[in-house]
Amino acid sequence: MTAPARPGAAVSVTLTGPHVRAAHLALAAETRARMAAAEAAADAAERARAAVVRARSSVADRLTDWAGGRARRERAAVLALVAEGTVLERAEVRDLFVVQDPTTGTASCDWERLTRWLYYPTISREDRAFLYCVLSLAGRAPVVLGALVPELGKRRAAILLSALGTLAGTCGT
Repeated sequence: MTAPARPGAAVSVTLTGPHVRAAHLALAAETRARMAAAEAAADAAERARAAVVRARSSVADRLTDWAGGRARRERAAVLALVAEGTVLERAEVRDLFVVQDPTTGTASCDWERLTRWLYYPTISREDRAFLYCVLSLAGRAPVVLGALVPELGKRRAAILLSALGTLAGTCGT
């Protein structure tokens, strides 16, 4: 250390040696550890929030939320999927067209992807007929009802009629 030449002059201090280097390395390590802990806490909080969103709402609920901001055709198609229920319960079918974001907890329908995978082996003939009608409701595929209705069964036909009422604007949804 050098002494000031006159009162009020700047003091220049040069610290060297192994103790200073060790102190610097310890401070840097402590800073890195704090930053890593903060990042881990933020990640854990985000995962917990997403888990709460997922636990609070099913895929059907999240799709319904998504459809609320979409065109009436897509709302009617999602209404049919949710009302039918069994297609969304089966992961091997649902995962072909439902896109879920684990970070935000949202879900949406990828109609184009469903169109591409409609003839995937895990989709039965009856499911295919129903999904084809759902695609038609969403405005993604033309349908010849006379060819598909016999494959649907009464329950699914009633669900599609209800969805058609939504599309026509006669229902409150």
